[in-house]
Amino acid sequence: NVAYNWGGNKNLQTETYVFIKQVSSDGGTGGQATTTVTKNSDTTITVGARASLEPIQRLFLAGEVAGQFGRKYFLPAGTTVWDGTREREAFAFQVIGQYALNMKYSPVLTGVFTHYSGDKDPGNLVQGAASYKAWDSMFEDQAGGKLYNALFGATNCNIPEVKLGLTPMEDVKLSLEYSALWLDEAFAVNTGAQGTTTWTPNDYATYTVNLGNKDLGQEVDLVLSYDYTEDVQFGLNTGVFMPGAVFTTNASDPNRENAY
Repeated sequence: NVAYNWGGNKNLQTETYVFIKQVSSDGGTGGQATTTVTKNSDTTITVGARASLEPIQRLFLAGEVAGQFGRKYFLPAGTTVWDGTREREAFAFQVIGQYALNMKYSPVLTGVFTHYSGDKDPGNLVQGAASYKAWDSMFEDQAGGKLYNALFGATNCNIPEVKLGLTPMEDVKLSLEYSALWLDEAFAVNTGAQGTTTWTPNDYATYTVNLGNKDLGQEVDLVLSYDYTEDVQFGLNTGVFMPGAVFTTNASDPNRENAY
């Protein structure tokens, strides 16, 4: 991971990186079974670059782009041996714009757009099939919104975010944040099938979702922070995630209930 500050009145900064994650034994979702002995492993190679600058006073711009390579390791349908592989070919980018207004309470307007590529049918992992295009979130924490980020991994989604930050008093900051989320690739969109399927975006829960829909939902958050000292900060967040058409609406299925 190499970064450089070019200095100057534009405060140009650039960075490039390579991160490699290799999973040889993982009992979690998407990893190989701990009870299986095999020479294969799940490998994710992430290569990316980012840049930021301040072209004019109080305006900050940033952009980042990354690609993923390696191989996806899985249990082929109808078998009991974790020896299936597909070549990884995923893509992600993010653009950020932030402007600080010169007025009371020092308001700051921020706009962010994030894209994580998805796979048309990530559950249909067939040996020798086309490249696996779903982004592997690895260890990041930017899945969009505080609640969505806690419930789902950052993959197969587009996320525009708008934030308004205020400083009502010294050392106190208040931020109102809105995020909209939709899938990059709808579930089973390549088959034209109708109905529902299950989706396990991380190791914690499985959700019932509708086929052919992309609307993941919307989230609104209110974030309060207090700088107690130079080294200690207290924070309070409250918000609501409103699930979209991707999630089912069955009366017995709680997946469409708002998360608070």
